[in-house]
Amino acid sequence: MPRVLVVDDEDDLIIIVTAILRSEGFEVLSANRGETALEILESENVDLILLDVMMPEMDGWTVASEIKNRGLALGTPIAMLTVKSMTPANFYSNEIEGITDYINKPFSKEQLLARVKSILDDAEKIKSSRENLHDTSPNFGAEYADLLRTERLYENLKKSMKLSLSKLDKSSEEYKMISDTFDYCGLLLLRIKEKKEGFEKLIEQNK
Repeated sequence: MPRVLVVDDEDDLIIIVTAILRSEGFEVLSANRGETALEILESENVDLILLDVMMPEMDGWTVASEIKNRGLALGTPIAMLTVKSMTPANFYSNEIEGITDYINKPFSKEQLLARVKSILDDAEKIKSSRENLHDTSPNFGAEYADLLRTERLYENLKKSMKLSLSKLDKSSEEYKMISDTFDYCGLLLLRIKEKKEGFEKLIEQNK
């Protein structure tokens, strides 16, 4: 079964998430500090990283950046866990590069498992496409992987922004900024989906 690294400074949440994942047969590693997570990744291979955003000393965005800078867990999906809804500042920053998903707390057992399984299903799809098209298009796998990652991320960022909008006064400047970003995200998603469909037709042709 897949191995998942859970990183969160709240021990209670680690216990809950670990129990949920293990109930479905997942192997779980855990860390309550960013540096501990990096040390684990120096010696352990995992299939997914669930990474809390708000942590002391080293927040989740910094940990994600360090994972990339140190060349750890190459190609491993990272899903951010956070109580904060997405803002335009988050959306337009470089921080979301390489992130696979953005999961808002609190979440139910069913919601977490659905997202985890979907992320891992995409990883298998990417692996299969690389095997099918390696000889004809060596760069295809990386491009297709990025499309899948970006599609998933943007879809869930839209959900997060929609949550933010539901809590704001429609006449406020913040509402307008998030609404504009929400619309722009929707346009980007349409283009991503169109390009992804083209790639998937190529996959089918080469099976």
